[in-house]
Amino acid sequence: MRHPSPPQISVVMTVYNGAGYLRKSIDSVLRQTFHEFEFLVVDDGSTDETPAMLAKAAAEDRRVKIVTNQDNRGLTASINIGLRHARAPIIARIDGDDICAPNRLADQFSFLEMHPDHLMVGSGYRAIDHSGKVLYTKINPMDSFAARWLSRFRTPMPHPSICFRATLPDGTPVRYEEDLPVAQDFELIARLARAGRIASLGAPLIDYRMHAGNISANKKALQHANARQIAGRSMAADLPTELARRLDGFLDIYFLGRTATPGLIAESVAALDDMVALDVEAEPRRRTWLKRQTAGVLAEAIIRRGGGLRNPAALSAFAVHARHYLPALAGRVLENTGRLPGRWQSFPEPSGIGA
Repeated sequence: MRHPSPPQISVVMTVYNGAGYLRKSIDSVLRQTFHEFEFLVVDDGSTDETPAMLAKAAAEDRRVKIVTNQDNRGLTASINIGLRHARAPIIARIDGDDICAPNRLADQFSFLEMHPDHLMVGSGYRAIDHSGKVLYTKINPMDSFAARWLSRFRTPMPHPSICFRATLPDGTPVRYEEDLPVAQDFELIARLARAGRIASLGAPLIDYRMHAGNISANKKALQHANARQIAGRSMAADLPTELARRLDGFLDIYFLGRTATPGLIAESVAALDDMVALDVEAEPRRRTWLKRQTAGVLAEAIIRRGGGLRNPAALSAFAVHARHYLPALAGRVLENTGRLPGRWQSFPEPSGIGA
């Protein structure tokens, strides 16, 4: 008797009371142009129609495997349960309310096959609302340097878009950090960016649903606290110890909304200047990109999160101490509004990265 070939990708989904969006999400996976995958769905103790929908999907397609938690374990633990059941060398994540483009798995598998030194690849996305209406499209190709740099401050790619190797180069299985009930994606992506190389394809390969049920909307304070912790680790890994310490106050503004006082603004700008200098020394071709990205992060922290818009003294201090970032900030704003061509985040673009 011939046994079926082992899967090349394990698609891991977790769902909890997700019946409203689940069928479309499941169908988007099963209709992939790439066929050599298993589809592991972890039902985290659902009490709605989710179990019945999953049972029907498994009966219709043998690639669907259901794992049921007897009680609600939470997202992070449930993903790790799925990973422990996965048999393939590559993992693709998707949530029960998001939708994969038909070529998603094929494109990401091809990229990882062509780039054996990469541990992860993400993609661009279309943001959709609760009804499926497209809100905007994000086309943002990036290579390993750009993705690692951005992961100091945020997830450089949406969680449901990532495709990663099941083990690290030393053979250690990849798992999410279960002490983090939220921001677990930020931690994983930042960790893999420093354990190897990661990238993101420009093409929008998922529809990423934005609605009131998102974790980011419901647990913002905890998410920000966890993200601050993760960012501190990334800074410590990337930068000299003293410089990472000098950036602590800035990270408190950016993630925790600490009030941006004039003194703290001066300290933050000086530390960011030194960070940019080190980055430009390592990648001189990216000087403009680094200045624009840093200017955007600085403005986001001081003006929005640190209360600068409501504080004339903070605005004045920003104008004085960050004046050398103002041209770069203007460039960043023009990029974001489409009035200035973007400085692509890949120099040159590896095969498979681009829009």
